[in-house]
Amino acid sequence: MSQRREISEDGRELLFDHGAPYFTVTNPDVLRVVTEWESRGLVAEWKSNFGSFDCFTNKIVNTEHQVLVTIIILFVLHFFLLHLMVLLFVYLYGFILIISLLAYEERATMFLNCLCA
Repeated sequence: MSQRREISEDGRELLFDHGAPYFTVTNPDVLRVVTEWESRGLVAEWKSNFGSFDCFTNKIVNTEHQVLVTIIILFVLHFFLLHLMVLLFVYLYGFILIISLLAYEERATMFLNCLCA
């Protein structure tokens, strides 16, 4: 694991851990090793929330809240784009229909003019 320490502008010490934030164990042999590490205090179960440092606001941001906000924004964007596509399709279909009717009307008028002449 790699760690970095910095002193913030207000004098507080900040500790950054750039290693693996977590790992999972499924193999029984590895589980025995991790259990031994846990008993020696080398590893521990993570019970806190994850966060990230926002360099624009100089604050720690709760990433769980950030993920929820991102999901809501993506849902709204998806909903908006879906409706925009439907509207574009309807308008395009209507435009094509009007052009087709105008072309049909012109051909029908030409046909009637030929019959009457």
